[in-house]
Amino acid sequence: MTINKKSSDPKISVVIPCYNAGPYLRECLDSVFNQTLPPHEVIVVNDGSTDNSLEILKSYLPRVRIISQTNKGVSVARNVGIRHCTGEWIAIQDADDIWAIEKLEKQWAAICSCDEEVVCCYTDFFVFGPGIERTVCVRPEHHQMKDSMAEMLADWSVTSNSALFRFDKCQDVFFPENIKDGEDIIFFAMLRKKGPFIRHAEPLAGYRKHPKQRTADRK
Repeated sequence: MTINKKSSDPKISVVIPCYNAGPYLRECLDSVFNQTLPPHEVIVVNDGSTDNSLEILKSYLPRVRIISQTNKGVSVARNVGIRHCTGEWIAIQDADDIWAIEKLEKQWAAICSCDEEVVCCYTDFFVFGPGIERTVCVRPEHHQMKDSMAEMLADWSVTSNSALFRFDKCQDVFFPENIKDGEDIIFFAMLRKKGPFIRHAEPLAGYRKHPKQRTADRK
């Protein structure tokens, strides 16, 4: 499949796994729907939420597509969402995080300016949250190393909510469903085998730190 990088309206599917994200969900969804390059579709996998997440999601209908399942974990939710995508590109967002409104537009511009057939474009990100000073995190470019897989597996570099990647290249690449930490590290290391990555050196994804999050200590 050849991607038309000249298109001013790429089909980008946004996949959001959601589990009990009620306090943060509206801010997350608004940052997605307010993108200067609007997504083709937004798919939220409601992973057995027991709070008001589903009620909030329904208030965004028909702009959001809701897939509900019993609680199976974030990797399963991401994989389910990806399987339902109809776009050429996929962006993963977590239900408690946010994007800068120009994130998708700037990533698409970076992809279009590259001579290679890019598989994934990722960005730096910023950490925020209650009582936390906003901090920019610059990610290493392990994808450029000779042994990129080993480097990417040894040192986390691509944060899932900063990545924009090709749908056709992840048909046999999945977020591991039998582990509870590091699944994004494995996913992007495997995806790198499908072709070139590029990094857009600007913090366009916001990672929220709060007490209930599963990966509170990673970043």
